[in-house]
Amino acid sequence: MSSKFQRGSGVYTCQSCGKKTRETGLFESDYGICAYCYEVGGLENAYADGHITKEEYERDLAEYKKRYKRD
Repeated sequence: MSSKFQRGSGVYTCQSCGKKTRETGLFESDYGICAYCYEVGGLENAYADGHITKEEYERDLAEYKKRYKRD
């Protein structure tokens, strides 16, 4: 989402999905991944750790896909 890019941040390739991206303010560039992969990774961890249900996981994943325009 280009409107969320941090000014002055360099472009890098996400190590997870391969998309070219920039830092958005989530500090995802510290991990070499894009904002989408960062958010989905956190969601997957929450589900794996039992902090959210399958239904919550699926609902939130659909929202991230919509927000970040992913399939």
